[in-house]
Amino acid sequence: GIPWQEIVDVYKTAMNLDGMRPVGLHCHIGSQILDTSPFVEAMAKMMDLASQIVEIGGEIEMMDFGGGLGIAYAPEMRAPTPADLAAGILPVFKDRCNELGISPRMILEPGRSIAADTTVFLTRVNVVKKAHVNFVGVDAGFNLLARPMLYDAYHHAVVANKADRKPEEKYTVVGPICESGDILARDRNLPEIERGDIVAMLDAGAYGFSMASVYNGQPRCPEVLVNGGKAELIRQGEDRSVFLEGQIVPPRLLK
Repeated sequence: GIPWQEIVDVYKTAMNLDGMRPVGLHCHIGSQILDTSPFVEAMAKMMDLASQIVEIGGEIEMMDFGGGLGIAYAPEMRAPTPADLAAGILPVFKDRCNELGISPRMILEPGRSIAADTTVFLTRVNVVKKAHVNFVGVDAGFNLLARPMLYDAYHHAVVANKADRKPEEKYTVVGPICESGDILARDRNLPEIERGDIVAMLDAGAYGFSMASVYNGQPRCPEVLVNGGKAELIRQGEDRSVFLEGQIVPPRLLK
């Protein structure tokens, strides 16, 4: 990005370059934001920049205000709705556009806020180990759901086949990757867990499969679309043959 103090000068330079016609502004202020006030502040700043660009004869045909609207990953969290966001930014946008005599197209990038809760990540329990912590070893790790390890991010965990039962014990859900940080859910109050149970990690639709890898020899999982009580396979799961795909052995090594 460009520091906001330099944007008008950069815009003016671009206006005078052959083959280039700047037509708008774009910003992105962050991610998983749970308060609309930063968006309102960013909108005001963007409109101030638009005013300065109009003063130097620039065109403003579009204004992209980026994304960042957060979701409630935990039951106790509260997240703003798209209506809340609109109530905060639209008055500023409309008033300043009328004041400047411009009518740019507004672009927003909802991203996580429309994708996260579309997906549930399912993993089967391989082992329950009771030590200083009740460990639940499952068949999927951070190679498939990276956010908990990368960002210490919270995803709500549910024992899917016991969803109607009350919590009985505190468990830490861990994956099969040979890394001490392969923890999907730490110290969660859940019903009694047994081998074969299915643990569902909720809100995995954003930064889920797109960040998945085959790290440590673990193939990526299939994806299933559920609609109206029907399930359809939309991505094949991988087997370990994927590790050799695309590899080329130089002929000299085969002699």
